[in-house]
Parts: sequence; C-alpha cells; structure tokens
Amino acid sequence: KSITQSLSAFSPNPLTGYGQWSYDTLTIVNTGCDVNIRPEFIVSHQDSAIQQGDFQIHWFNPFLGGYVNIPYSINNGKAYGYWSLFSNPQDSTGINLVFSSMQQVIVRVRFMSPANYGTYTATWQTFEVDPLGNKLQSKSKLITT
Repeated sequence: KSITQSLSAFSPNPLTGYGQWSYDTLTIVNTGCDVNIRPEFIVSHQDSAIQQGDFQIHWFNPFLGGYVNIPYSINNGKAYGYWSLFSNPQDSTGINLVFSSMQQVIVRVRFMSPANYGTYTATWQTFEVDPLGNKLQSKSKLITT
C-alpha cells in the first residue's frame, strides 16, 4: 500500500487583504494496493496563534458542482483538520483509493478580519485509516505550501 501526493501552490500568494480566495490542489495517486485514506492538514502562522474564524477553507466537490466547507479545530494556536467527501457531518473514515487511481482535492482559502497578516504555512499528510477512522499509519511524507 503506497501513495504519492503533491501540491500545486497557492495562487494568488501572498494575499493582500481579507476576503480574497487563494487556490491550491492536493493530488494523491495510489501506487500500490487499494487503501483507505484520510488527508489531514495543519495551518500555522509565522509568529502568531491562529484563532477559530481567522480563515475559511473549502474544497471543490464535483458531485455538487460547488465548494464545500472543510471544518477545522484550533489547538495550541494551529488549525487542524482533514478532507473528507462529506463535511456535514464530517466523515473521519476516509475514502477507498483503489490501485492506480488519482484523487484531486481543489481547495480554496480566505482570511477573515481580524486574522494576522504575515506568512501562513499549510502542511498536508495522508494517513491510512481503518473503517472507524482510526489512524493506522502515515502513507505520505509531510508536504508544505
């Protein structure tokens, strides 16, 4: 069971004001056996704690033809969350990525007032999860944008 993952790069970057969308694409390719995966992210700021509501993150759901919110939580000033096909309620059980298939997750982010200006970093890591959503092992290296 192995995968590769890559990020495009947020565009535009940097953002110059609140409410502007920046877009990125996470691409995951299964290079081994079928595997149940859940991509997770951590967003941090260069020198300030992130607060709930500082930003919004959505992903493009091709089945709905529009963008859907990705919930996140705050822990020690960093935002933690994961992508799933269902976000209300969010499904922690991941998706089954079959051999040689590709999953693209087009995300958009915008910062809301009073978020701090400066450099934000998003780190993605994809985990294999069991049918209950428990992490079994990391299937990727950390990638950062």
